[in-house]
Amino acid sequence: MARTRAELAEAAARMFRERGYEATTVEDICAGVEVSQRTFFRYFTSKEDVLDEVLESHLDQFVRALAGRPAGEAVLDSLLAAAHVGYDESAAEPDFLELFAVVHRTPVLRARWLDRSHDVQARLGDVLAGRLPEHRRHLARLAAGAVVGTLTVVIESWAEAPGGRPLRRQVDEALEELAAGFGLAAPGGTAS
Repeated sequence: MARTRAELAEAAARMFRERGYEATTVEDICAGVEVSQRTFFRYFTSKEDVLDEVLESHLDQFVRALAGRPAGEAVLDSLLAAAHVGYDESAAEPDFLELFAVVHRTPVLRARWLDRSHDVQARLGDVLAGRLPEHRRHLARLAAGAVVGTLTVVIESWAEAPGGRPLRRQVDEALEELAAGFGLAAPGGTAS
């Protein structure tokens, strides 16, 4: 069952990139996986739901990677390492960025992305709270919102003008600037 759900999500993502969201129908997605519409609606309530799995997986991967970083590591170093897991140069990156460009241009998908980002922001805040010194834990939710917003803006900018500076470099620079503003990277590599 999970395999069928993933196949539907992958087929939809591919078709959205190739044809656009509006030009892709549920019937097209079902035909691409050779399943019935009844099967589709067993997994998803609507066409826009189908991308949740694809989009959430990148955000979830970032949060899981951050949670798995060593406890004594500087928060900035942990953020950068976690971001590299999801946004490192790889064969899948062009597909994700093309898909993100479709999401960015399509109001219903953009709203879903922002909703999913908000959900992940809460989990990210919990992870950050556990990594910040006691006197800075009150900043965890604010920092989480800023991190998610920063990554979203960087990816949107890259998707709008691909082929410029590598995404990894842009993510690193943006997170370094953000961390400096929150005092997450003090001299000596520890959070202040």
